[in-house]
Amino acid sequence: MDFRGISPSLINCFCHLGLMDSAFFALAKIIKLGHQLDVFTYNALIDGYFLINKVNEAAKMFDSMIKAGLAPDVHSYSIMINGYCKNKMVDQAITFFKESESFVPNIGIYTLIDRLCKSGRISCVQNILDEMHESEQPPKLVGYCILLDALCKIQHLDEAIVLFHNIIHKGFRPNAYMCSILLNGLCKCGRVRTARELFEHLLANNYCLDVVNFNIMMSGFVNEGLIDEAIDLFLEMKGNGCLPNTETYSLFYEAFRQLYARNKHTNRKKKRSLKRSERIQE
Repeated sequence: MDFRGISPSLINCFCHLGLMDSAFFALAKIIKLGHQLDVFTYNALIDGYFLINKVNEAAKMFDSMIKAGLAPDVHSYSIMINGYCKNKMVDQAITFFKESESFVPNIGIYTLIDRLCKSGRISCVQNILDEMHESEQPPKLVGYCILLDALCKIQHLDEAIVLFHNIIHKGFRPNAYMCSILLNGLCKCGRVRTARELFEHLLANNYCLDVVNFNIMMSGFVNEGLIDEAIDLFLEMKGNGCLPNTETYSLFYEAFRQLYARNKHTNRKKKRSLKRSERIQE
């Protein structure tokens, strides 16, 4: 709608810039003309307040919208959840999530999941994802990626592996990014053998692995001194339709450097052993 030259998009623009005085100046003209505000305008004002870190004013504006007889929409709840999370008010964000029974998963809920994971509230995230999965609007893969990454970062790798398999059981097909999270977590904690088994399972079942996944495994092999495995994996890449990048060649170079050093050390030991044998024979 257009209020005699004052467009709601203009108010929205002011709010996005944090120019709340200008936004309310425009609103005053609208109200003076006898027009009522709609949900779109309220959402813009709430978002504007959060942008300038005026959380209480944002909450009051949300309440004002309800008192005006307007029902908050999906975007309203998303703004509130996202705003509270950015201000580290996670409990308030959870309250809004629970109030929005028909809430469609979007950036607001994934911001909440991310904030909960960063604050170590893993079980709360698992409950939220389970509730969402049981609803008519199940979470997207990104929600599980956030949780999987959090588990790997705190080295709860067995839980991460269980979650990964549960995700598949729920009907999702992990993408290359999700696979890289778990493979990287395993390799960084020295569980390269487990990572290798998972990697081979994913390849055998035609999961779409990319150069990042191959690089993670090569790096894991090199760091554990498994040079032959690293070189073999490099040679397998093209056969799996994956082209090496700069990082791959750097890892390949490091593998050959270690191989050369190992062979050089072995040759020295052989020479010392041969000299020892010659002395004994003398």
